[in-house]
Formats: sequence, structure tokens, C-alpha cells
Amino acid sequence: MVKKNFSEYINSVEKAFTVLDALCRADEAGITELSRELGMGKTTVFRLVATLEMLGLVRQLPSGKYAPTLKIFEMGSRVVSRLGVRKPAAPFLEELYYACNETVNLAVLDKGEVIYLDRWESKEPLRIGLDVGVRVPAYCSGLGKAILAHLESADRKRALSFADFRRYTENTITDPELLARELEIVRSQGYAVDNGEYIEGIVCLGAPVFGHEGRVVAAVSIAAPSVRLNKKQMLDLIPRLKDTAAKISARLGYQAY
Repeated sequence: MVKKNFSEYINSVEKAFTVLDALCRADEAGITELSRELGMGKTTVFRLVATLEMLGLVRQLPSGKYAPTLKIFEMGSRVVSRLGVRKPAAPFLEELYYACNETVNLAVLDKGEVIYLDRWESKEPLRIGLDVGVRVPAYCSGLGKAILAHLESADRKRALSFADFRRYTENTITDPELLARELEIVRSQGYAVDNGEYIEGIVCLGAPVFGHEGRVVAAVSIAAPSVRLNKKQMLDLIPRLKDTAAKISARLGYQAY
């Protein structure tokens, strides 16, 4: 009997999380929309949404639809602040941002994706719309490749097991063997280049950040439209990027020999 109740509670939590996740992705949605998207009965969805509303995680809009509240953002921000890299990295990201006048990002790897922890967005009219909390496939991003290249072989294999190697642009690397060769280059040169592999026309330079144990824990990047980031500008920015990653690593206790 105890096992049955426990199983039921877990199932309910899973369904509630699924509804909450759907609302966060859609910004707002009605009971019918959620029911159709998630394949759940309307009564079940309504009860789950009502519970989330009671907990302060969801609110009903004048239109009758539901939307996530800022409480979710507050909870997420507290988690991010405890991850150990965002706060130490902040002053160095700011320094890099003002030095290059382009968007600067900090991200960590989660399974086969990178999650943006922090970003300083360019004030130029043409810029990238990837916000903090967004997930991007690691295999086709400068941030992801910078981390993947410096993982231990087993950890890299595990991370890439989540990759579907979908082609996002003409430049996306979809062949695991080609990616492996590129990661060798990334490891030797200390930085990665995403030349419009995830978003057409966007160039991203990524460099790894190491923790006190010598393991890669994050990556920092400079991202800009290719029309503003030509080869010469990239060569000028790469040393700054690598220096920023080295400073953050040193702040985390990493000692390079």
C-alpha cells in the first residue's frame, strides 16, 4: 500500500512538472491547449494547473489562459548563484564585454547541451536572442565545443550520446568523426569556433574554464553576427577571450602548469 501511494505521488509530480515546463516554453496557454499538447485529459490538466497556481508558480491571465510567475525565475536564480562559477566570473565577463563591445556569454554543460548562465548582450542593433537559461546543443556551439574538447574521453562520449546531430545550418557538423577531429584542434589551440553552425550568420568564439581540480567546468564566449566579426577581428579577440577564461579559471582555484 505504501509503495502504491509513493508511486502515485511520483507520477503526479512528473505530470505537474510537465505542465509547468510546457507553460514556461509557451509563455502562456489555456487548459485545452495544454491538454492537446501533453496528451492529458482536461480535468487532469486543470487540477495540476490549479495546484501550481495555489503554490504561486502559475497565475491566470485576464484572457483566462495561464502563465508562469516570477517565482520560478527567483528559484532558478538562487540555483544559478550557487553553481559556483557565475559569481566569480562576473567581473571578468564585464571586462571582456567592454573590451570587445559584443555579446559575452558564460555556460555550463548539462548532458548534451550547454546552458547559458550569464550574458552581457551587445548594444548593437543586430544581435543574438539567446537568453540566460536557454539550452543549445553542445556539438554545434562554440561554448559546447570548448567544453567537449577538454572533457575526459569517457565524459565526452557520455555527453555526445545525447546528441542527435541535427543539421541546423549548412555549416552544422553532423558527422561524429568530423566533430572528433575538430575537437582535437580545439583542444590543442585552446578555443573553439562556431561559424554559423547553430544560427545562420552568427559566429561564436568559445574558450574553456577550469575548476580547482583541473577539470573543465564551464566556457566563456564572444558571439556576434559574421558581418561584424571578420577573420582579422577574430584573431584580435581570441587572445582576450582566452585571457578571460584563464582569469576565471584562476579565480576558481585552477593552477596551470
